Amino acid sequence: MRKKPTAPQATEAQIQKAVIDLLAVHEAQGRLIYFAVPNGGRRDVVTAANLKRLGVRAGVADIVLLVPGMGDGNPYTIFWELKTAKGSLSAEQKLFRNKVRAMGFTHAIIRSADDALNELRLWGVAPWA
Repeated sequence: MRKKPTAPQATEAQIQKAVIDLLAVHEAQGRLIYFAVPNGGRRDVVTAANLKRLGVRAGVADIVLLVPGMGDGNPYTIFWELKTAKGSLSAEQKLFRNKVRAMGFTHAIIRSADDALNELRLWGVAPWA
């Protein structure tokens, strides 16, 4: 019996592009500010050493969101780590997640634009309709 073909899995870059497109809409409406942290990618040894001296750190989340207080007036800083459907956190990413959560910040793993939209809804940034 032949296996049913499966759809190709989205790459982290494809997921990030879809998430950034979604965030851009909400930023344009004044609902948040976001930025990506360019920690990934291959680098030569000299570039890697220079970036480390400048503060680049392994494990830092891919996207940081700054959300104004929705209702309670308290602003939020939220960290999103983007992963594929089967991706998992590295040891450095787990350490970063645990540290920021211990400080009271939110850290979530986002695997799709739908995950991102659901998270935005939880924080009152995106409407449920």
